[in-house]
Formats: sequence, C-alpha cells, structure tokens
Amino acid sequence: MKVDGLHDEADLRRGMIGFVFQQSNLLPDLTVAENVAIAGREISRHDIYLRLERLGLKSIADSPAKQISGGEAQRVAFCRATVNDPVLLLVDEPTSGLDAANAALVCEALASARGRGRAILVASHDPVLASVADRVLVMSGGRLV
Repeated sequence: MKVDGLHDEADLRRGMIGFVFQQSNLLPDLTVAENVAIAGREISRHDIYLRLERLGLKSIADSPAKQISGGEAQRVAFCRATVNDPVLLLVDEPTSGLDAANAALVCEALASARGRGRAILVASHDPVLASVADRVLVMSGGRLV
C-alpha cells in the first residue's frame, strides 16, 4: 500500500492501522453505533449494524456506551478498529473479559482479516488466539524466549 500521498501520520494511522487497546476507550455519551461510525470513512448505518451483528452486538447498537458491559465494550472497540478494514491491526488482549462464545467471535473476525491479507499483531495471554496466528512469539521476563 502506498503511503507517499498521505498528508501526515494521522492520515496513516486513521486510514491504514486499526488499534484495539486493553481499555475500550469508547466515548461514553455516544451510542455503540456512533462509536463505530466515528472511525468509519463513509460507512453506512446499515454496514455498521452488519458489523455489529457479526460480533453479537446488534441488539445494543443504539445503547449509550456508558450503559454496556465491559465485554460488550471490548467487542465494540474491536468493531471500531476494523471498520475501515485496515492493512495493519494492532490488538492488545482482545479476548480478555470475554466468555468463550464471544472470544470465538473475535477470533473468527481476526481469522477473516488475516484471510483478506491483513497483518495482525496481537499481544495476549490467551492461548486460543495462538490458534489463529501464523507465528507466535513468547515473552517471559520482558524478553523473547
């Protein structure tokens, strides 16, 4: 992907890199759908609802972010980070706080992104995530082992 036409680093981050932090960093007074929409470049409300549905979140799309659970917030943050189909996805503990069924939805979404040729860097203690990885690096005591 060419980056020489971008005006600044913010354009690069916004257009090509998706971030999922350990804390969801949602805007509490916006709805779930609005939190996803703020990251989307010209994405329709219908497409936002479809993306939320894939992560089991369609029923809370119109709920204020401050009223949803921690696990729901984590999945909304994941949806927001992937709404632009970034070429690089940086993900920190995407399944922490999720039950097995919802963690599986996130793993499926990561596998789908990988299948579309997206680069994904995941930091996690969850061994299930290793099953969708092409390469696993293990750290112990701050060093690669």
